[in-house]
Amino acid sequence: MIPAGHHATDWRGIAVLWGLSESQARRRKPWADPAHPPALTGDRPTGPKRPRLWDHDQAAAYASGTQIPELPDVKHPRDLLNAEEAAAELNMRTETLTRYRRMETARDKESGEVTLVAAHDKEVFGERYWYRSTVERSGSDRAARRGEPHGGRPPGRGRIDVDTGVREYLEEVAAQGKTADGKELAARLGISHSTALRRIREHESAT
Repeated sequence: MIPAGHHATDWRGIAVLWGLSESQARRRKPWADPAHPPALTGDRPTGPKRPRLWDHDQAAAYASGTQIPELPDVKHPRDLLNAEEAAAELNMRTETLTRYRRMETARDKESGEVTLVAAHDKEVFGERYWYRSTVERSGSDRAARRGEPHGGRPPGRGRIDVDTGVREYLEEVAAQGKTADGKELAARLGISHSTALRRIREHESAT
């Protein structure tokens, strides 16, 4: 998470703070010093669009030998959450969030139609981030749809891989020690309540 009002930096930015070239920084790796402020992105695996990021002010303070400022310990609507963090807030797996976003991008959304997951708000060093308020609004929309007829299936919803969706949902509730809920599954997949219940029964009879 990138706290509201803060700016992130990557290893290249840290190299600049230390007055190092990129090749020097790769050898020196000041970000790996035991006393260096921890990365905002934790120890997750990195990739082309999954960089390790640090708080700029903390990294600058460490490089200059001054007192390292503390990060805020309270949630803020303008906190920026990456895909893993946004998915956790929505009680879904990261793969599910990513798949939902691909579905939204692929279809033509009608005006006023509720989305499965809102579009990201910003890109930071090539990675997509959502404001906490955006994620919370998506969560509220999903909760509201659970009370609609047929699980809140929006008009014009594109076809999805229902089998995969059912399996992912049931794996999630099992991992959380919860009981599968037909309305919740219907709202998630845009299928009827009766279909969701039938799918749950089929899974229970097969296991």
